[in-house]
Amino acid sequence: MDANIIGVYNSQQEVADAIQELQNEGYPVQDFSIIAETEHLDSSLEDKTGVHTETFETKDRDSSESAGFLNSIASWFDDDRVNHGSAAEKFRELGMSEDDARKYEAYVNEGKIILYSDSIDNAAGFTN
Repeated sequence: MDANIIGVYNSQQEVADAIQELQNEGYPVQDFSIIAETEHLDSSLEDKTGVHTETFETKDRDSSESAGFLNSIASWFDDDRVNHGSAAEKFRELGMSEDDARKYEAYVNEGKIILYSDSIDNAAGFTN
């Protein structure tokens, strides 16, 4: 795998605390990225932590025709951080196997926040 998963977190506060701890250990925030589901991630997390975030919409989000229409209008104003592909595709782009990509996509769909790095190995004390 090209990217290393640093951790899978249940809340924005948990991931922010982990990022702060990694910074305290000397890791620059530029080494990290976050993947999460759009509905469960405050858009200000990137501003607060300095870590690049990429969000994904879950497949069942547009369950009604009216929601589809409203979302299509809202898409004109979409945040650039929202990826309209799947989280599994992103994880495969990062070098994960199909099985691992599906596993982490399930975490994202459950509302968990994934912290990863392209440039460092798993940090001590931070596991998935």
